[in-house]
Amino acid sequence: MLIDNQSEIVQNIFSALDKKLLFNIPTGAGKTFILLYVAKLAIEKLGKKVIISSPTNILAREMYGISQKYDFGFSDVKVDIGARNYIDYNKIIMFRNELEEYLESSSIEQYIEFAKLDFTDGLYFDDFEKNIIYKDVSNNKIVQNLICKTSHEERPFTSSLSITNHFFLVSSLISRAKTNLNDYVVLIDEVHTISDVAESLLQTKFSIYSAKNSTKSMLDSLRAQDDFAGKIALEKNLHTLLVNSNAYIKKYASGGMSGEAITGDKAKHYFDLLSQSFSKTAISATLKQIKKHGNRFHQEIKVSFINEINKYNELQEISNYNSDFLGMEYSPSRGYPTFMASSENPLGSLNRVLWSKINMFAGVSATITSSFSPTTKEITYGFSRIGLATKESNHQIKFYDKIFSREQVQIFPTPNKMPKVESVYSNNFEENNSSYFNFILKASEKAYNSN
Repeated sequence: MLIDNQSEIVQNIFSALDKKLLFNIPTGAGKTFILLYVAKLAIEKLGKKVIISSPTNILAREMYGISQKYDFGFSDVKVDIGARNYIDYNKIIMFRNELEEYLESSSIEQYIEFAKLDFTDGLYFDDFEKNIIYKDVSNNKIVQNLICKTSHEERPFTSSLSITNHFFLVSSLISRAKTNLNDYVVLIDEVHTISDVAESLLQTKFSIYSAKNSTKSMLDSLRAQDDFAGKIALEKNLHTLLVNSNAYIKKYASGGMSGEAITGDKAKHYFDLLSQSFSKTAISATLKQIKKHGNRFHQEIKVSFINEINKYNELQEISNYNSDFLGMEYSPSRGYPTFMASSENPLGSLNRVLWSKINMFAGVSATITSSFSPTTKEITYGFSRIGLATKESNHQIKFYDKIFSREQVQIFPTPNKMPKVESVYSNNFEENNSSYFNFILKASEKAYNSN
């Protein structure tokens, strides 16, 4: 199933698993097949369990599909991406009325019909979002909390081959501090992206826009209830938080600085202005009232609001302790301010929670460094950017040429521009032009055969 170039890469990776090397493998070289073959060798020859981690759920699922489609000989393969990525169908039925507050009713009905089909590997939240229509997409976290499975799940990575995503891999090690992967072989695809995961997981982030939406959901839920002792006071506090949130967003939303990062004293200045809207006294009173009347709110709506307030309080403490740890950026989509803080370097944390727990590892990517023949300094940078550089390590990155020559591949801007002929690696394309992915797959197979 492998061509000579791929077989060489597989052997190079397998023989260096204990050296923690990085492999710069160009796009189109067939990294998925390469990683699955390395996993096969590790299971059969070393007797090890294997974890393959991809950047996204979609890529993890694609890898799982290929592991099942072709005869690799795996007896026990599982997609391990965390319970919160899976839909609990019974919860959709149970919380149908609540969902209609956030989603178009017709799209819920369409998804229920979709979900009645037989999905042997489970229902994914990714697929759910492709089938439904939000009234306000900012409520997606509330919806996810309503219908996804609980986070209390069985221990991960128990199969001989576990296919996961970077976020779940790292978050599992953070939440299970005593977990050790020394007895596993860990293969990480697009390894350069794992630093983004570290920053996301190991930094506290507070979005005023998310806080505003959580507050609005609480207020809407409260106003729909019958009168009770303390309702007026709680409604007043929530309304004040909502009004102040809207005012802050209107005043300080970016006017063209989306994506710009602000740090230090300037970030603290903007956070102090926010603190005037979110006074400690008002927040404390609101939380006390919610604790007293919490059973009147839907659990997920209440938890979402409390989580936002907890993140704000944590940032407040960090800001008071050392503003050097505080940062601010504007969301690329809407230009709303988001504050973040970390009490330690995310890459240093990544070394502590991930790399120190792995003995056998290989990372692959098409863009580990910026040049094909890097200097020693650039190689060290390749390791540094993922938190793996150490003084005592002999850093090595192995590079491979592109497998296909330019003459073997013809590129067309859109599917309808592709000639319907066999010579462009299209196997009866006119029968398959509804699937661009099928075309690419056929093109790859054709190129393999002609190599």
